[in-house]
Amino acid sequence: MSARGKIATSAGGTILFVDEVHRFNKSQQDAFLPHIEDGTITFIGATTENPSFELNSALLSRARVYLLKIG
Repeated sequence: MSARGKIATSAGGTILFVDEVHRFNKSQQDAFLPHIEDGTITFIGATTENPSFELNSALLSRARVYLLKIG
């Protein structure tokens, strides 16, 4: 069975956490899109930058943005 088939039949999916996601260029960010759209992965990205400026619009439109404030 393919990896995609195993994920589809398992109870959970794959969670992909990318720290410093703002360092990925547009084509690298675009590579995640088909897998996010078909549910193969749950994408979690962390950045210290403003995601509205640093993430491409296609990825940002499929995301929920959470702002964490410390202090």
